[in-house]
Amino acid sequence: MIAGFGLLDYLAVGALLAAMLVIGWRAGRGLRHTDAFLLASRDLRWPALSASLAVTAPAALFICSAPVEGYWVGLKLLLVPGLIWVSLPLVFWCVIPLVHNLDLDSIYEYIELRFDPTTRAAASGLYAFWQLLWLGGLVALPGAAMHLGDGLNVPVILGVVAVGAVATLTTYFGGMRAGAWTGALQLAVLAVALVVLLGAVVANLEGGFPRIWEVATALNRTRIAEHAFGWSEDWAAVADRWSVFSSSWNVWAAALYLGIAAIYFFTADQAVVQRFTAARDDQDMSLAYILGWTGFSLLVPVAMYAGMGLLAVYHDRAQAEIPPRWIVRTATGEVPRAPLDPEHLDALLAEGAILDPNAARPLTDRSPLLNPRGEIVIDRLATRAARITGGGERMLRRGGNEVLARFVERHLPLGLAGLVLGGLMGLAIGAVGSGLTGLATVVVVDLHRREGYGEAWLAQKCGKDPDDVDQTDEMLFCRPLVLLLGGGVVVIGLVVAAWGNPEGFLIGAMGIFAGPMAGVFLLGMFTRWTTAPAATAALWLGMAVALWAALGHHLAGGALGPAWPFPGPLGVFWPMPFGLGTALLVGGGVSLFTGRRKSKKELSGLVAGLGRWGILQEVEKDEIYLVETPQEPEDRQGPWR
Repeated sequence: MIAGFGLLDYLAVGALLAAMLVIGWRAGRGLRHTDAFLLASRDLRWPALSASLAVTAPAALFICSAPVEGYWVGLKLLLVPGLIWVSLPLVFWCVIPLVHNLDLDSIYEYIELRFDPTTRAAASGLYAFWQLLWLGGLVALPGAAMHLGDGLNVPVILGVVAVGAVATLTTYFGGMRAGAWTGALQLAVLAVALVVLLGAVVANLEGGFPRIWEVATALNRTRIAEHAFGWSEDWAAVADRWSVFSSSWNVWAAALYLGIAAIYFFTADQAVVQRFTAARDDQDMSLAYILGWTGFSLLVPVAMYAGMGLLAVYHDRAQAEIPPRWIVRTATGEVPRAPLDPEHLDALLAEGAILDPNAARPLTDRSPLLNPRGEIVIDRLATRAARITGGGERMLRRGGNEVLARFVERHLPLGLAGLVLGGLMGLAIGAVGSGLTGLATVVVVDLHRREGYGEAWLAQKCGKDPDDVDQTDEMLFCRPLVLLLGGGVVVIGLVVAAWGNPEGFLIGAMGIFAGPMAGVFLLGMFTRWTTAPAATAALWLGMAVALWAALGHHLAGGALGPAWPFPGPLGVFWPMPFGLGTALLVGGGVSLFTGRRKSKKELSGLVAGLGRWGILQEVEKDEIYLVETPQEPEDRQGPWR
């Protein structure tokens, strides 16, 4: 059972999950071939696509974490919706024309056209591996946001399994079309949930919306450009524990990270780009991008301001809202074994377990710790930082990741707490479902069709020659593949949930893999001299350097200590710029020594400045013919091309 949840809350969550399954089942009726299953027969229009795009993986990560992050970093979180628009020129000038004119099934088909099959196999294989890790982190996000518990307790396990199972079954039933249709429901429920949350926060504050801003200003949450809050070392350590975008972040590193992430998602991430490949035409692609990311850009500030409102609630109503275990300073640093309440206070004082919040000496007298009502006085136990934070903020030594969950449990009645949890779960389900569709597409198109994985098995199962297997036959492979991938995602999600920090896991994993993959696409789109071997080397070496930047601090102090020249960890944001920079340098440098540079005719339509994007040139007897990629029949039930 989830603390504070009643029957109406469980009914609200259950109704939302059931509705998504029903929509997925209805969307899947009549799907008989993989083009309809994976790409919705390329006839989706902008309303469904924009809603689906608004709840893809980046939205799930940043919106699920926004209330807690908003509590800790305030307006700095506006960098997320602001910098996501860095991708706009790239999307309109390059990606949409490429996808539309080349009629791509997988974005990695472009990598083969630009470089060679080896580079495509490396990039698509790496994407498949890291996408499994990414989706595993996503299924654990709602449980962490609502703090269903520590470790693998029953609510955490049920939360992970519910998100993974519903996302998997919805995709299994309806594929891409189910993801688009359920996206509208998920977006609507999420918007209502965030409005309800913000309204409840305002209702619990004297002064309403203006008071949120007053407290945020006093506690230094309204500064975006300042690289840190100036907290002391102890305060910075506490903030780092509860927030990825913490007081110790570097604004420039975060800005680079978010800008590169935006480029990655709209060039190299199949799950996101697939929203374009499934569109009816380029106009639908453009509208879906604009409206989808406009919705995302509106939801993040609402969730962020709700988090800033939580800060004001806990600041103004500390005695009523903050449990003593969050702020007490103890001799061991951990919560005392005995409950921290008036009945056990004498025993804890006798043990010397409770320390003065500022002097770190054991407290012995109980009388200053209790108010006339017999309650423990929060401000007598709390460490305050009036000089540093400007408003006497209380240090949360524990529970910094519970600020949303505690408020929701205490102040949202009549099923509204279930609505908030359901909104976050629906967001994660939409992101995981789109990820499973993209992952299945890469496996089918790039690994099965192109590399031949599973070809002999499928031909034997259908009783056909491998050359005669068509898209209808591939459904025997595709739907079980979704179940297999979904099962793997749930297992990884349980591991991440047991670790306890899915947001940090997702930010870190993306920092390692996304930079080099974005680098390979940028090399392909904007350089004429990069060769195929150089692009492959750029991918692997970029990932190796990003991995070193993320984990190399563990080498310090050992035999490999000289391999880490920095005094401590670089933080979660720097590995991505390191990976991208390495990929670009290696791709440009290695091309000077190895591989064949393609001619302008071969690169026409694939590189900036050489013809129209996606319009290839065919060379025959020294004559150049522009070749428009032919459109296939709508049902596309014949053998795949």
